[in-house]
Amino acid sequence: MIRFDSQASQPAHAFRTTRHGAFCPFLAALALLGSGLPVGLTAETARTIPPGAEGHYAGTYSGGDDGIFDLRLTADAQLNGLAFSRFGGALETFTGTVQLDGGITFAGGSGTISFTGSVDGTGKVSGTWTDTALGESGTFEGRKTFSSPADFAGDYAGTYRASGVNGTFSVAFDGEGRISGSATDGQTTFGLTGLLAGNGDFFGADSDGEVFSGRLQTNGTFNGTTRDAATQQTTGTFQGKRTSAASASPIA
Repeated sequence: MIRFDSQASQPAHAFRTTRHGAFCPFLAALALLGSGLPVGLTAETARTIPPGAEGHYAGTYSGGDDGIFDLRLTADAQLNGLAFSRFGGALETFTGTVQLDGGITFAGGSGTISFTGSVDGTGKVSGTWTDTALGESGTFEGRKTFSSPADFAGDYAGTYRASGVNGTFSVAFDGEGRISGSATDGQTTFGLTGLLAGNGDFFGADSDGEVFSGRLQTNGTFNGTTRDAATQQTTGTFQGKRTSAASASPIA
């Protein structure tokens, strides 16, 4: 005959009375209410994203197209960010969601560009992307950053030499990483657009068919190279520095 020991079969539980050590559902409910969590949930089961996943991520994508991206994962499982194409010279806005198991999905380009992947406990984000409008696809990879585009927001100016011509430029980096400005060789003025990621890397393009890339340092200086957008051949170099901080409060 199988004998059940009623005392031994009781589940171990953190909530017990001090008199007999018996489980008290009422005290358990009070403890959870005091923690600010709904009854029946613990801090772990109430979580909506993997531990440590919240924050900014910066990286690159490649394949049929390539470029740079900056993503923000929030505690309420939302994902938003920007990407800039090295070839197309276009800035895209993305939105998506993060799953508790680390799975991520986000889309942009009026829904024609989609990314699917995961974020792991080491701060790495990776996966694949497809562009149904252009029939292109590839992979993406990035890392969590300890800074965000808001940390670099402000006005910058510098000089360049490209295709044998010298010139000057001025740009503004906003709190979300967008780059806007202009460059001139003394005769012609070109518009500049681009994206600054949370790790300081940036890509951009001018209105004359050239693209530029570089890295912004924490001391406010940067340098990089210019390339022909069609051939991707290097055409010159540039350097610059911060001239003033952002006047508005940085965007988190």
